[in-house]
Amino acid sequence: MSPEIGAAFFPNESSQDQLLYTMLIFSMSFLLHPLGALIFGEIADNGQLNSSVLTLMSLHPRSPPSNQESRISRNLNRTRALLLSFVFALLPTLILVILPDYNMIGKSSQYLLVSLRILQGIAVGGQSPGCHVLAVATSKFQNRGFRGSLCHATATFGYLLANVVVLIVRHVDAEGDWTGRWRVPFFVSILFLLPMIVWLRGIVNSTEEELTALYVQHHGENGDEDDSSLSADTIQDITLNTYDNSTSALENLASAHRRTHKRSSDFFTNLMYRRKERALERKKNKTAAVRIIFKDNSLTQKLVGHVLTVAVLTASFNLLVIFVPLYISEMTEIITTRMASVWTFITLLWYILVVLTAGRWNDRNPPRIQGIVLGMLGVISATPLMLLSIETRVPSTIFFAMIVHAAVLAFGYSGCASWQVEIWRKHPRVTYTGVALGHNISGCFFGGTLPVLGLFFANKRINNYCEKWNVSLMECYEAMSENHFFPLYSLGFYVMALGVASLTAILFIAHHPKTARFLNVDEKYEFFISDNKATPAKLPAEVEMTTKFAAPSQQISNVAVKNKKNSLDFAPDKSVSPRSPQSLRAARKVVTEFFLMNHPRKLKDVDKLLKKFEGKHEMLFDKLTKKYKLKPDHFDEAFKRSYNSSSFVLI
Repeated sequence: MSPEIGAAFFPNESSQDQLLYTMLIFSMSFLLHPLGALIFGEIADNGQLNSSVLTLMSLHPRSPPSNQESRISRNLNRTRALLLSFVFALLPTLILVILPDYNMIGKSSQYLLVSLRILQGIAVGGQSPGCHVLAVATSKFQNRGFRGSLCHATATFGYLLANVVVLIVRHVDAEGDWTGRWRVPFFVSILFLLPMIVWLRGIVNSTEEELTALYVQHHGENGDEDDSSLSADTIQDITLNTYDNSTSALENLASAHRRTHKRSSDFFTNLMYRRKERALERKKNKTAAVRIIFKDNSLTQKLVGHVLTVAVLTASFNLLVIFVPLYISEMTEIITTRMASVWTFITLLWYILVVLTAGRWNDRNPPRIQGIVLGMLGVISATPLMLLSIETRVPSTIFFAMIVHAAVLAFGYSGCASWQVEIWRKHPRVTYTGVALGHNISGCFFGGTLPVLGLFFANKRINNYCEKWNVSLMECYEAMSENHFFPLYSLGFYVMALGVASLTAILFIAHHPKTARFLNVDEKYEFFISDNKATPAKLPAEVEMTTKFAAPSQQISNVAVKNKKNSLDFAPDKSVSPRSPQSLRAARKVVTEFFLMNHPRKLKDVDKLLKKFEGKHEMLFDKLTKKYKLKPDHFDEAFKRSYNSSSFVLI
């Protein structure tokens, strides 16, 4: 509805200037998206539980929250931030529906329109990234790409719905007598905002109840336990919560607990170490998420890579959905405005179908980065061809070029939503802020500005030639079609340059943590391998552990680097000897998983044990079974599973 809005708020300007001013005002909202990312990102990453959960946990904090409790708490804060962003977007949208136009209150209407679009821009800054974070963080590995593509498809469905509303309004009011028809899309958006707010509020309430029940289950409603069964760790927790600021009191209590813990010196050492850790954690929690990002060089590099990676995708999307339909209908009049809306509807519908299909393909064909790279290469090739097709002024050629461009762009965008979350997922303290900042800064500088730049240069060049030749606007357009005096090659070169920058960023700047997965019949583990360190998570719970330690086996990273294969399936032959490579790999996997999940501090001994018992894994299993008092067949069953269905997947 850009022409209608321009006519309502800038009636004294030419049609081209009306369109340009309207696009400029709507692009201003993109400039405020990063501010919304900072606000709602801080609420999500550094928010406090202001419910009964916080009260219950503060009464008897005998032990730190479990991994599951921490994960649910993070998702609760993220959902609350997403809810607030929708509520914040509701008010300016309501006012836009009843906003007086220029004929009623003059220039004040223009200022009000700009102010409301600024408020909407701040609210939108936390919506789309928040949906991506929640969808990917709560999904399983097997459908992470599809759920990310589903989020992007849902956002694109908003464009599709708006296009349908515009088509209906223009069909009903074909003569254009109703000057307020531009208000209808904003009114329809309110009808979708209200149910979304109610639904998110229900999720927040249910999550709070789940977290409360989980805490009561783990710690007891009143925290009362038998003091005789308290372990040293529990005593340390109680001591820290009571005497956290008194070193002398800690020393006295450490000696008083000599009977509970035989070596008081060890108890005191652990106590003081945990006290220092807790102080650092409190200091870290008070630090804004954006400061954490910019104080850490690796996180800053990740943010820059994130912004550049998304640049070509967001610019190409706005080029396809906003600039091209306006240019071929309002400026060059190759087709009518109604036909441009129909083309946009078909293109968006095709785009959504390809996004969902490609998202499923990305899940079945890891690594996910390869789909994004292929999509970027397609965009670099398809964008100049689409712009060249406009120069031909043949409608069928232009429409076909738009369909091809939408397909390759959808293929690149299908894995981008999950990729954005995955590169920040190792840092749960700044995940929401990192995703929102990277997504919105890219949209601000590259996506939102592209239609404005295109229309500005087109208007400037057309008006200059009209004055120079002293001809009317229509005669100028006819001369343009014959002489191609306004080539769209400049926009094509701009998008191609962004594509090269995005490819460089995703391959060399934004370090995506390689994810190695051990797949067994009964258990599935996931390891994030980056800088020779691994962070484990048991699937499908997707528990993010903060403990960092040396990689369980250097062979893991060696296999990932040397083979560079998506899947390394070990299909051992039953006739091979215990010294065969398949048997040794299975033994290494079993022992590594055992120490990783039970004794992570002893992972450094894995290679030493395997070397000592090379080819004699049965003796090694017997020794470990006796040492750690396990079931006699513990390692035998694990080895059989690993031997028969062992695989190592790099994603």
